[in-house]
Order: sequence, then C-alpha cells, then structure tokens
Amino acid sequence: MSPTYHEGVLGPAPRDPGQKFWDPEAQTLTRDQIHSIQSERLRDMVGRILDSPVPLFKRKLDEAGITSAGDISSVDDINQIPLTVKQDLRDSEASAPPFGDYRFTPQQTWVRLGTSTGTTGTPTIAVWTRRDIWLEYESAARNWWRNGWRPGQVVSHAHPAYLYGGGVMLSGCLEYFGMLNIWVEPPETDEIAMKGIKMWQRVRPDVHMVAFSLGRFMEVAAKEGEELNLPEFRLGGGGGRGLPLMTAGLECYAYVGASGAGGSRTFSIARASTSW
Repeated sequence: MSPTYHEGVLGPAPRDPGQKFWDPEAQTLTRDQIHSIQSERLRDMVGRILDSPVPLFKRKLDEAGITSAGDISSVDDINQIPLTVKQDLRDSEASAPPFGDYRFTPQQTWVRLGTSTGTTGTPTIAVWTRRDIWLEYESAARNWWRNGWRPGQVVSHAHPAYLYGGGVMLSGCLEYFGMLNIWVEPPETDEIAMKGIKMWQRVRPDVHMVAFSLGRFMEVAAKEGEELNLPEFRLGGGGGRGLPLMTAGLECYAYVGASGAGGSRTFSIARASTSW
C-alpha cells in the first residue's frame, strides 16, 4: 500500500460521506485474505531482520531457531518467536546508544523523533519515517470514519506534545482526515485551562478527545463560573463496539485502529518492512 494524494491537496482524495468504510478495498478483505497478507509480511520482515541484520530481533529469531524467511509458513508462527518487552528496548538503547540495535531503517530516513513518557522507567525513543507517519494517518482515518466522524467537522484535544510524540501525531492525523483541529494545551494550571475553555466558547467542537483531562477542565470551568461548551465525549469502534483493551490514558490511543477494524499488528509489520 502506497500513499496517494488528491490533486492540489496535501492529503487524500475526498470520500463519499455516505460510504461505510474509509478504505473499502482494505477494510472488506476476507479473513483468509488478511491471513495471507499477514503471513507474507511476517516472512518479509523476518527476511529483513536476518539480511540487514537487525541485531535485537535477530537474537530473538536465533532463540526460536528461525534461520530464514522460509521457516515461516504462516503468521501463526509468530507464536514461536520470544516476545519483545519494553525493558528489551531500554537495554538495547543503553548498550548501543542512542537508538539501540533494533531499528529497521537508517537514520537518514527518519523525519520525526519522540519518546515514551518514562512512567515505568527510562523513556525509550520512537522514530518515524514518512511512510510510518502516513500509515498512522490512514489507520486513524479508518477508525474515525467507522466511528461516524467526517471531514469538515471541528475536533479538539489537549494532547501533550514536544518530546512526547502523541500530540503532533494526533494533530497530523486529524488534519489529514480533513477535520478542523483545535489543539489546546493540557490544563496544568487554571490559567492554561481557561485558554482552552475560552476557545471552546468561541468555536464549539463537534467532537472532542479531551478524555482524561476533561475533569480538570470541568473543575476550572465550575470554579470560574464558565460554560465548558463541549459535546458529550464518545468513542467507539465499528458496529458500536468500544475499545475494550484500554488500560492506560485513552488519549494515548487516539490515532490507532479500533478493535476489529484491521488490527495494528498488520501496520506494525508494514512499518517495519518499508521506508521511503
């Protein structure tokens, strides 16, 4: 899958608002077709790990006794490969600073850098190529379209930014999708919270992703006698399903595919296997 842009626009071609899917061709594949694509991509990724090589993941494959892409008969064989956990990435970055020995693409192809929050230890570094960013945008678009949102709506969020890469990614996803993006600051102080509240009074969002900072905004609005002017918060997957695996802050997941909408594993394999 490669990006296509509408003529004269830095973004995708317009869709019929009445169509069911953002990308009908990809989102209506049968289970067998999805399984075949996942198997092909897993074999391709294993081949790249061994040929490049990508040392951290090559050690994982060696541990599983996988010596060639031909050892992978289907995506089900992924269960043979030892899991990679967050500490593996921290250890890799510490032993081969600053980026570790688990990157698939050369540094010259990276266009964005971010870090994790460091909640459970030393923050790890995330890097994105142009293709990575486009895949994030397309994944978000599929999710939001199925959630009933459409280009032209107004949406607001208070996602953190700077080295924490979520805010700029979420904003980019919204703008790619075609929404008017109102990005207010996280409400660290009453004064900062009031900036967001005053903006929402001037321009009322159709959709908001304020989520776990909503209580803080409500507290400040009540204290100052101000109206919040936000619509009811609602986020669900296709067919009315929610996102059942959430255990962290909801805004961390604002731009990933909904449950049952294609799966982020496929995207991670595509991301790891291609750069441009």
